[in-house]
Amino acid sequence: MKKTIVLFASILFISIYCSAQGSSLREAYYKYISARENFKVAFNIKEAKAIKDFREAFQKSYDELKNSFDNTDLNNLGEDELYYYIVISDIIPSREKGAAACQLYLDKFAQGKFAPIVARQLFRRLIDLWRVKEAKEVLSRIQADYFDVYFEYLNLIAMTEQRHNNWNGAVEIYKHILDEISRESDHVPLPHTRIASSLNTFVDVMKEAGKEKEASELFKAALPKLSASPDLQNKLLMLINKIEVSEGKQAPEIKVGRWINGVGGNLQDLRGKVVLIDFWATWCGPCKAAFPDLKEIQEKFKGKDFIILGLTKYYGRYENFTNLSKEEEARKIIEEFVPKHGLTWPLGISEGETLFQDFGVNAVPTLFLIDKKGMIRLKLIGHRQDNKTKLIDMIRLLLEEK
Repeated sequence: MKKTIVLFASILFISIYCSAQGSSLREAYYKYISARENFKVAFNIKEAKAIKDFREAFQKSYDELKNSFDNTDLNNLGEDELYYYIVISDIIPSREKGAAACQLYLDKFAQGKFAPIVARQLFRRLIDLWRVKEAKEVLSRIQADYFDVYFEYLNLIAMTEQRHNNWNGAVEIYKHILDEISRESDHVPLPHTRIASSLNTFVDVMKEAGKEKEASELFKAALPKLSASPDLQNKLLMLINKIEVSEGKQAPEIKVGRWINGVGGNLQDLRGKVVLIDFWATWCGPCKAAFPDLKEIQEKFKGKDFIILGLTKYYGRYENFTNLSKEEEARKIIEEFVPKHGLTWPLGISEGETLFQDFGVNAVPTLFLIDKKGMIRLKLIGHRQDNKTKLIDMIRLLLEEK
């Protein structure tokens, strides 16, 4: 059987190899793809030994394609052939030659049928080569043809600058993103998801650069310009609070529509107590993973001036149930979620986004440890193994304070 497979593969390769001689780049590319798929079938590459045999046999097809690529004079290629040269440059791979071919295509065929695709290809190659200045020059074309990914590409430039520790360069790009959304908000629909991701990273970069306050001021200045994009306004508000609701700052007041599992009250009424606030959601795996630590902490400080408050909001879903009313979701939490996880502290459910916005929470779990005077002394995002130790040590310290 093995000999049959090898013979079949050899015959297949010879026929492809011979017919590829003198063929166009387009033909060479499709013959390569065809050979790859046929060899996969012939060698059943789900098996480790077969993968090795496949690679050895297929290497000849790769070498043939590479030979066609290396011996091609770019200046003699028409539009289609030049495009396939660019496609093949990804397989070889050759970023420098691919970038040069992309630039040549755009110079010769500015309005060509592949021009929008080639512009994106050129941008990505330039980013990979850290030729940021040239990548920026390509962006204007991408913005015209692919506005939906324009902000994604701006973010790629910023991330490239970050990887090379050029923090000032990254900051300038994020400022440009903010300027662009402020300018375009009234004119075109904005890709909110991509922009939101960029703005999140902007905050992280400004924090790294020690410029969080500047980021907050920039966001505040942009707010009134985004009246046509309320979702982005809300996002900016949340990020402003993420920056400003931090350790050493006064905690916002807790405003919830409903308490279950006991009554938590507001922070003003809890002055004199150390308060641990846990923002969570029923669908959040890390939130549930953190519950045993919170139960241990509650037991450890039982009888002290200490309380845990769990805060969530209505999401309209619970496990496999969707489009739930507020009453249905609350009932699921009370009757199923609370008993299942053994939660014994008060849980507040917010009516809308205001509570999460006020605390600047855009990820769960997020925990705030509040001292007896209502000041935030510790903020933790996500569930990590050392969270419990950090919380216990800080709670002990805060309980001793007057």
